[in-house]
Amino acid sequence: MTTIYKNNKNFLNLIVNSVFHSQIKHIQIQYHAIQNYIEREEIQFQYIQIDEMLADDLIKALNQIKFEQMIKRLNLIN
Repeated sequence: MTTIYKNNKNFLNLIVNSVFHSQIKHIQIQYHAIQNYIEREEIQFQYIQIDEMLADDLIKALNQIKFEQMIKRLNLIN
C-alpha cells in the first residue's frame, strides 16, 4: 500500500466522506478514481503538517538552520 501525505484537511475530509458535493463537480472523474484506489487498499492518505513535509523544503529558499535540519532528515552528509 502506498501512503500519500497531504497537508490539506479539506481534501482528506472529502476523501473520507464520499457524499457528492456540487462544488467538486469538475473533479468528479479524478475523485472516483481515487475512491477506487482507496477501496482496493492500493493507496491511503495521511495528514502531515506543512513544516514536516520534506518536499516543501526542496522548493523554498532555506536559512542555515532549516537547511541543516533538512540535511539531517534526508540522512545526507553536509
